[in-house]
Amino acid sequence: MEVAVLRLIHISAGIMWAGSAIITGWFVIPAIREAGPQGGAVMRGIVARRLPQAALASGVVTILAGLRLYQLRFSMAWVWTLEGMALTLALLVGLSALGLGMFVQRPTATKLSALAAAGGPPSDEMKRLSDRLGRIGSALAWHTTTLVLIMAGLRLIQSWS
Repeated sequence: MEVAVLRLIHISAGIMWAGSAIITGWFVIPAIREAGPQGGAVMRGIVARRLPQAALASGVVTILAGLRLYQLRFSMAWVWTLEGMALTLALLVGLSALGLGMFVQRPTATKLSALAAAGGPPSDEMKRLSDRLGRIGSALAWHTTTLVLIMAGLRLIQSWS
C-alpha cells in the first residue's frame, strides 16, 4: 500500500513540477524577457498566483516521495541493474534540478524582482540577472525533461532487466 500511495504522490507532484519547469523555462521566461520592462507586469502576476512556490513545493514533494521509493528498492545488487542505474541517474538529476531551483533560480528571481519593484530604467544588473534567470530556466527545463523521459521509459527499462 505504501508503494502505491508514494507512486501516486510522486507522479502527481512530478507532473506539476516538470510541467511548470518546462513551460516556464522554455516559454514564459523567454517571452517575459522579450517583452522588456512590460514583462515585469506578467512576472508580478505569476508571482501573485504563487506559481514559484507551487513549483518548488511540488519539486520537494516529488523528491521526497522518490527518495522513499528508491530506499524501498535499494540494494547494491539492484543499483547495478539497468533499472537501478536509470533510477539512480533520475535521483541525481532530480536533486540537481531541485538544488538549482532552490539555491540559484529562486534567489536570482528574488533579486530581479526587488530591482524591478524599485522602479527606474533597466540597469546592467537587471540585464545580468535576467540573462541568468533565462539560462537557469532553460537548464531546469532540460533537467525535468530528462526526468520525464527516464520515468516514461521505466517500464521499457524494466522489461530489459
